[in-house]
Amino acid sequence: MGRTQLIIVRHGQTRWNLKGIRQGHLDSELTAEGVAQAKALGQRLARERFTALYSSDLGRAVETARLIAAVTGHEIVTNERLRERHLGIFQGFSGDEIKESDWTLFARCYNRTYRAHRSTPYLNLEFFQRLGQTMPRHVLLIVAELEGKPIASALNLYSQETLFGRYWGALQYLPCLHFETCYYQALEFCIEQKIKVFEGGAQGEHKLARGFLPVKTLSAHWLAHPEFSDAVERFLEREQQGMARYVDELNEHSPFKSLQEEE
Repeated sequence: MGRTQLIIVRHGQTRWNLKGIRQGHLDSELTAEGVAQAKALGQRLARERFTALYSSDLGRAVETARLIAAVTGHEIVTNERLRERHLGIFQGFSGDEIKESDWTLFARCYNRTYRAHRSTPYLNLEFFQRLGQTMPRHVLLIVAELEGKPIASALNLYSQETLFGRYWGALQYLPCLHFETCYYQALEFCIEQKIKVFEGGAQGEHKLARGFLPVKTLSAHWLAHPEFSDAVERFLEREQQGMARYVDELNEHSPFKSLQEEE
């Protein structure tokens, strides 16, 4: 029986690759570097003997295949089953990819969720829009969809070292929607971008089961009233001791195994 050999290659670099946006079934154009990569790949594949050139039907893959075929002379056969895995109902956008409708959606989700918990939202649509305008390269907006309609969204800020998960909201309740939108999608983004720290926000023992460990954080405050300031200081001295014990207790239930345990 004859043996079939496959040569599997990836599409050239895209604009969204540069921005760290997961593409899934969405699409993004090749960059100049991506075009150069595809042409160089065509030159390399011209030295191989192969009978067919297959590509998914996504634009970035077809363009890569076209640049290869221009050198090898093969006809391109497209098949949608070769697409990159779909990201389910979730897609991620960086600041300069976020449309006005996305910010409007997020504000709706944010306001509804705050009010559902009998709280008053203290940020507004103008603030979110300004955030996207002034620091687009540090904003990640996760949008969840159901049957083609957006139902939830989470806002994250990030740098090369740390991602801060802060606000989210949903237009309807679905089991585990909060964890998937706020934690799992952001964790995948951190892994892809090699971001070392994911600051998931305060409180919540439930976060232990989702890969988060307790970390002590600090803040600075000044109280004008001397007696009130003294009372708060004395309380915090006792609170620090209690929190230290609590952190030790939580760390005993870490979901991660140590290297010593592995050995």
